[in-house]
Amino acid sequence: MHVANIAAVLHNLPPTVSQRVRMVFVTTDPERDTPRCCAGSSTSSTRASSASTGTPTRSWRRRPRRGSRRDEEVLGQHKPGEYLIGHAAFVFAYTPDGMGRFLYPFGIRQADWAHDIPRLVDWEKRGS
Repeated sequence: MHVANIAAVLHNLPPTVSQRVRMVFVTTDPERDTPRCCAGSSTSSTRASSASTGTPTRSWRRRPRRGSRRDEEVLGQHKPGEYLIGHAAFVFAYTPDGMGRFLYPFGIRQADWAHDIPRLVDWEKRGS
């Protein structure tokens, strides 16, 4: 959801802002989120995207939890060979100076991204 919302906002921002944004998607499920799979995501329509896959690692002290077959049955989503992944969903925002400035939790609206992205891009002009 974050990726789709940010991509939609970038599409509507002036090129002087959107062309300066770089978005990196880091997966918690590299078995399914392959580079080929991610190429079809909503970010593929923007020039400001890349995806990162690799082996599952412990990051930010939260290891993704792979659901059991029972979880899938309870949710009515059981399909052979499929599984659920429980994970945090957040965005780290960095300014052009390479400093991490904000951690956005799940649920940020497009209007909020549209407000914040231009300010993050022009961080140095603001004086902090």
